[in-house]
Order: sequence, then C-alpha cells, then structure tokens
Amino acid sequence: MCKKLAIWLTNLSLRFLMTRKEYACFKEALRFAGENNTVAKETKYIGKVKHLLSVNRSIKRIVEEGRDRDEIVDAVVHLAVALKYLEGKGRES
Repeated sequence: MCKKLAIWLTNLSLRFLMTRKEYACFKEALRFAGENNTVAKETKYIGKVKHLLSVNRSIKRIVEEGRDRDEIVDAVVHLAVALKYLEGKGRES
C-alpha cells in the first residue's frame, strides 16, 4: 500500500512540475518501461543498483553543469524507466 501511495504521489508531483507534453512523454516512458520489464528477465540486485546509480550520476551532472530544461526532462524520463525496472516482477530485495 505504501509503495502504491509513493508512486501515486510522485506521479502527481511530476504532473505539476512538467508541461502537458513533457508529462505525456514521461507517462509513455513509464508504459514502455513496464512492457520491456515484463520481457526482460534480468532481475539481479546488482544490475538494479548499477542502473539507479547511473541515473543518479546523470541527473547530478546535469544539475552541476546548469544544462537546459530539455536535458533535465530526459533525465526524468530515464528515472521513470529506472523506477519501472525496479518495480519489475520477480525482483530480489
């Protein structure tokens, strides 16, 4: 229940931070990531951690370099894919 609430709150907060077009892109990335996650069989913990660290480094670099909004939106879409990857069926905790 807490996990679903956290996901819902994240989606709601992103809805207010993004334009309609950006949010549509984000939702499409979530849908696509969900579909790909059911096909992919790699559910090893190490792979998930490496993926999230990659996302974190990307966003940190974008913020430090003061890049434009489009690159930040791309990073958020990457984060959406990472979140769906972690929510995958059969994950190991």
